[in-house]
Amino acid sequence: MMSETLRLENAGEVLEQNLNTNLISTQALLQHYIGKNLQVARTNQATGQETRFPARLLSFSGQLATIDRDGSIESIPVNSNGWRFIFPALPEGMQSSRAWKSPPPAAKPTVKPY
Repeated sequence: MMSETLRLENAGEVLEQNLNTNLISTQALLQHYIGKNLQVARTNQATGQETRFPARLLSFSGQLATIDRDGSIESIPVNSNGWRFIFPALPEGMQSSRAWKSPPPAAKPTVKPY
């Protein structure tokens, strides 16, 4: 939805005019955690065993991330080949869906025929 195309009538007082676009996604989480510590997990495809280790996310581009693991710089695929990131927390303000903020209308909107 393009916010400039939305028209509200008799909807009460609008507190915000824009949609929150800070939505949860792998890309948004990776962007937020650049330079920060997180956990990296890898599942052994043959045995199904998962190994986790701490790392600092240095950068990511497309489907490749660069991490610092115990002083070694490594590149790993993003969400493929058994690799995944475990983020310590959801960043403040990031949400799962778009939302408008407005108080309830004071009175029912009236419909006037033309």
